[in-house]
Amino acid sequence: MRLAGRKSTSQLTVAQTVMMIAVGSLIIQPVGDRNIWITMVITFLMVITLLFIEYIALKYNIFETFVYGKSLLVVENGQVNESN
Repeated sequence: MRLAGRKSTSQLTVAQTVMMIAVGSLIIQPVGDRNIWITMVITFLMVITLLFIEYIALKYNIFETFVYGKSLLVVENGQVNESN
């Protein structure tokens, strides 16, 4: 996450952030266990799952609202919208 930088990390979705942390944890496993193929398969499956979630969220607005929530305008026309 440090390599990605603060701005890039803040623009990630929740699913992307969770996957990044999970894949980082998985990459460390073969160092101690020396079983790299299982780790590579699990990492591949996690990345495919993330791509699938992103694709479905892109195609179906209801799923996107369910997974990522709905954004609200805090500042509208230069005025703070206190109800949001």
